[in-house]
This record gives sequence, structure tokens and C-alpha cells, in this order.
Amino acid sequence: MDLASIQTVIEAASNALENSHTRLEAERTLLDFRCSPSPLAACQHILSHSSMPAAQFQAVLTLRDASLRLWPELGAPERQGVTRFVLEQALHRSRESLSLVRSQCVLTAAQLVKRGHGDASQSDLGLEGLVRGIVHRALSTRDLHEQRTCLELLTALTAECNPQSASPMEKPWSWHDKARQDFERGALAEVALGPPACDREAARAMRQLAVHLAQTSEPLGPHRPAPTYTAWSLRLAFQAWLWPPGAALDRAERGTEEEFLDGCRVVAAAAAAAPVSAPRLWDWIEPGEGTQTRIAAAAELTCAVLSTLASDPQRDDWLTEAGRTLVDAWAALATGLEGVQGGAEAATAVFEAGLRRGLALAAAEATQDEDEAGEHAEAATLEHDLACLAAIGRGAGAPVLAAVSSALVDARSRLEAAVAAASDPSIPLEQLCWLLQVAAALLADAPGADAGDSPALPLAWDAMRDAAAAASMQLLAVAQLCVTHGGHDALSPRLLEVTCVSLGRWAATWFPTEASLPPASGAQDADVAQLLVQLARTAFLAYPGETALHKKASRRLLRALPTSAPAAATLLRCDSWLDLCRAVASQELLVSADVARPLLCALCLAAKGDDAEGAAAYVRHLVQPSVDRLQELAGDGRRDVLWRADVTPRVLFWLESVRGAMQGTCTASVRPLTGAAQQLARPLSLLLPAYRGQSEVTTALLKLAAAVGENLLPLVTDVSAACLPLPGKG
Repeated sequence: MDLASIQTVIEAASNALENSHTRLEAERTLLDFRCSPSPLAACQHILSHSSMPAAQFQAVLTLRDASLRLWPELGAPERQGVTRFVLEQALHRSRESLSLVRSQCVLTAAQLVKRGHGDASQSDLGLEGLVRGIVHRALSTRDLHEQRTCLELLTALTAECNPQSASPMEKPWSWHDKARQDFERGALAEVALGPPACDREAARAMRQLAVHLAQTSEPLGPHRPAPTYTAWSLRLAFQAWLWPPGAALDRAERGTEEEFLDGCRVVAAAAAAAPVSAPRLWDWIEPGEGTQTRIAAAAELTCAVLSTLASDPQRDDWLTEAGRTLVDAWAALATGLEGVQGGAEAATAVFEAGLRRGLALAAAEATQDEDEAGEHAEAATLEHDLACLAAIGRGAGAPVLAAVSSALVDARSRLEAAVAAASDPSIPLEQLCWLLQVAAALLADAPGADAGDSPALPLAWDAMRDAAAAASMQLLAVAQLCVTHGGHDALSPRLLEVTCVSLGRWAATWFPTEASLPPASGAQDADVAQLLVQLARTAFLAYPGETALHKKASRRLLRALPTSAPAAATLLRCDSWLDLCRAVASQELLVSADVARPLLCALCLAAKGDDAEGAAAYVRHLVQPSVDRLQELAGDGRRDVLWRADVTPRVLFWLESVRGAMQGTCTASVRPLTGAAQQLARPLSLLLPAYRGQSEVTTALLKLAAAVGENLLPLVTDVSAACLPLPGKG
């Protein structure tokens, strides 16, 4: 079949795709064409002679796939020919606005140029020479359409030479990374285009190029000069789209929001690539533009966006994305502010603007329905926002601690006034919840996968412990508020939940460890322990039935306390802790089985704070009641009793209690827990068949056996004790 006939077939198939009755056959025809042994000549013929865009679109897609697939088999003339053809097609179609064919020609040209990188036969079409030619053409042409296409080609090449956005091409990572390095150090070394063109589409192409160029650079050290093209991208972003901030925001509100967003993306990419102290990158302000430091300019831009969001906190549009992008940029910049003129002041301004925006958003959420507010409190997004704000605050230093402390005092005072006056507490309560989370993130890193891990004291506060302790005291003051007014209608379970989580995060670092509160704070470890345990008891006793709150109090607060032997010893001298242990042992504290497990885990971990004899007595006191009940129940063995509606929940509670104790195994508790496991071996083996058909109980039985194997047995040194006939074992 000659080329003209193939063109006719492809055009007919492209038309047939629009008809549901003929679509299947058309798809088969086009797939056969794409997989044919050598369709390159036919593709070039269709792109050159067909007047049907749909057929041209199929041709350029087929040409790209076939070229990459057949590249190793093609000779040097064929490789050069197909690459030149696609480049010419892209430039020839420059006047085709919003053309899928043109955009696919641009992408195909970029892929083929990169595929030929390092190929001796492609020396005159290499990356460096081609980029120089495109840059020269973009600067010299008076045709705005051609300029736009040149910019699009540079953008496509940049994306292809970035391993994170590159096409696979059946090449290893090392090949892609070498292409990136050659592209950066050679082809892009002298990229410095002029100002953006007046044409709207050419300007958009310029922005896309700037974003891709900023994202291409690998992370730089503080003394390594930033690449020229990255500095050019940042300078262009500020001078053309972001500066001055007030005027840029006004333009964006009138419909140029995409250029503002692209400018923010350039700033974020540059911040991720290099610290503020990197030579050249942030020196975009020309001499004579004022006395403002370069970092202060970036802060002014960010503060302007965050202030606008604070004035209309319910906005959820392009400005919200711009704010988050700039805050992300500042979180990266804040790690390298040391020694930068005006750096701490700029970070403080950004942090305070972020704090005001968060308070405004919390006040707005307080007046929304619960479901609507939940949309803004999605856990992963919230944790990310808090982490960014904390990073900025740590880069700023002591001033932000004073700002957070002041805000906590104000919100707590307004909530106390609302409680006293029986007025609506919604706004101060939501703002206090927000501030608690900010303060906790600022003062302490999040624990690891194991909630009991103790993060190290953040380096930012190592030399400012007195200032950090003052902020910590305001966190503890909120805990005291919850203990004093627990159960009051104005203090919702949500406030207790946030307080437990925030104080648990704080306690994992600050409760007695090497980072304990300094004597100047006036807080003794015993007093702090007493207050934190009272907070957990308030959650249990003042809010019965609030399972989610009880889980947070157990897993996030109590579990974070006995992380070291000194901390555990302090707890064992604490009256509130011992009262809690007595309530659990006597089973007077009514919690669900889901709560019993983390609660017993936290309580048993405190055994590390006593000697061997004291620890054994302590753990037996906590675990033996559940062991005794399970033994009695298994001794009865009557199915009609075991399956009663009032018995099954108690069985689950006892099983989960023992399982929690096993998960809280430490060296000091091995002996008593081994004894408990041995006592339960036969009762559990009897209960397993008795509860066959009750999946919830059988699952709990097997999980208990797994907990013994995972947590207790690895610490058992007595070989005979390790041979426990657990459920499921012969």
C-alpha cells in the first residue's frame, strides 16, 4: 500500500472514532498502524499532506512511539531525518493556536532530541547546540507565534531532562541523570532570555519555561553559585509577575492569577534548590531599588498573600494555593537563615502572618457546620501546614515563641470569660485548638511510628530553653483549664482531644528527659506529671462514652509519658498515676476494649521506673484481674454463658487489656508478664474453639497470641518460659 492510500485509511479511521458503531474497528485499524514494522514514512506523509487534524494527531503519536521503539535499529540518516522533521513541524505549526497536533510535535521533538543525546550521529542536533539555536531564534524573531513555540520547545526539553518528569525510553536512571547534568551544565548554562513577550500565549509559554527551569536544578549548598537559568527564572518571576506585591495581587484578582501562581511556583522551586545564602540566586534586586534586603522582599510578598487570606478566611481558590506554595518555600528557606542579614526578622514576619491567617480561619470554621469544618481539617494537610509553620518559626527564633505565648494567653482568657458568662465559646475554643497545635509543633517534633519514641530537642531551642519553657508553661496552663472545667458545656471533647494530642507531643520531648524544663520555669517534673495525668483522667471521667477522646488520651498522651526510666519513676511517685492504676485494676474505669489496650500498654511501660520486685508487683496488680476473669470464664466453658450479650464485650475487654500489657513489655515487666502468659495458655486454648463463629473474639484471641510472640518472647531469657502453649500452637 502506497503512502497516499495509507493516509486515506488513517483519515477514515480517525473519522470513524466519532461514531459509536464504527469506533471498535477504527481503534483496531489505528492500533495496527501504530504497531506496524515501519510507519515513520507514512506518519511524515500524513503530517505533511493531510488537512485533517484528527489524522495528523494520530500520525504524530504513532511517529513518537515508533521512533523511540525503533531507535536502536535506525541508521544515522534516519535518526537525524525524523528529528529534524518533527522540529520543523513544531515550528511550522506555530500559528496553530491551542493545537493538539502542534503541542504533540513539540513534545515529540523534545523526546527525540533527548533520545539522541550522546549519539555521535546526532552531534549537530545535540542538546547544547539545539538549545542555543532555539534561544537565539526566540530572541531574534519578531513573530510572537514562533517565539511561543520556541519557548514551548525549551520547556519540553527542560521537562524531559528532569528525571522526575522524563519519559521512560527504556533507559536506566543513570542515563536520565547524566542527560540532566549535561543539559544543566552545558545547554542551559547561558540561558538568559529577555522580558516576556506581549502576546498572551507567548507570555504563558515564558512562565511555563521559568517554572520548569527553576524545578530542574538539583539542591545546592550555601556556597555553590546557583545556575544562571535558575537565577533568571527567579528574577523574571519577581520583576514580571510578583512585584510589587500589592499591584501583583490586584492584577491577579482581575484575571492574571495564573501568572501570579507560576511566579509563586518559581519561588518555591528556587527555595527548595538553594538556601538564601546561595550566591547569585536571590540577588534579584538591582542596585538603587532601595535598601530592602533580598529576603525581606520575599517576606513582604508572602505576608501580603497571607494577610489577604486572613481578611477573607473562607476563600478556597488560587490565592489559597499561592499562600500554601509560598509558605512551603519559606519552610525550605528557614533552614538556612543563620547569618543572613534580616533573615530572622523576615521569618518572624512570615510566621506572624501565618499565625493571624490560621486564627482567622479557625474563627470562620467555628461558625460552620461540623461537616464543612471537617473539610478544612483533613489530617495530612493540617500536619503539613503545621510542619511548615514550625520550620519557619524555628528559623525566626525567640520572637515567635513570645507571639505564640501571647496568643495562647489571649485565647485562653477569652474562653474562660465565655465559660464564666455562659456565652458562645465557639470562636475562642477553635482558635485555642489551632494555637495548641502550632505551639506543640513549634516546640517538639512529632514522635516516630512508635508513639513512645522520644524526639530530640529541636536545635533551634537548645540555646533558648528559657524562652521555650515560657511557651511550654502556656501549654500547661491550657491543660489546667481543661482539668478545672472538664465536663463543662463550653469545653467540648474536641478541645480535650487536641490538648491531649498536643501535650503528648510536647511531653515526648520535654517531660523528664535531657530536655526537661529549666529550673527558671518554676515547674517541677512531679507537678507536670500530676497535671498531665489529671488531664487524661478528666478525659475519661468527665466525658464518658467519648471513645475517640479516650483513645487519644491513652495513645498520644499517657503513652508519651513513660518513655524513659526517670520519667517512669516520676510517674510511679505521682498520686494521680497511682489512682488511675487502681481504677484500671479494679475495672472501675469504664472504657471500651479499643481503649483498654493502649491504656494498659501505657501503664505497664511505667514498670521501667521501679526495681525488679516493685515492677513485678506493679504489673501483676494491673494485669492479674483480667487474667483471673479469663481463667474463671474458661473454667466454666458453657457456650450459653460465653455467648451471652453481656459476657462477650467483657471478654473482649479482658483480652485487649492483656494484649495491651504485652505490647507494653519492658525488661522490668518480663517476669510478671511471662507468668500471666503461662497462666492464660490453657484458658485461651479452651476459649478459641468455644468462640468459633464469633470472629471478633477469635480475632482478639489470635492477636493476643501474636502480641506475646512479638513483644514478650524476644525479651524472655528463660528457655523453658519461652515454650508457651499459646492458642494456635500445638
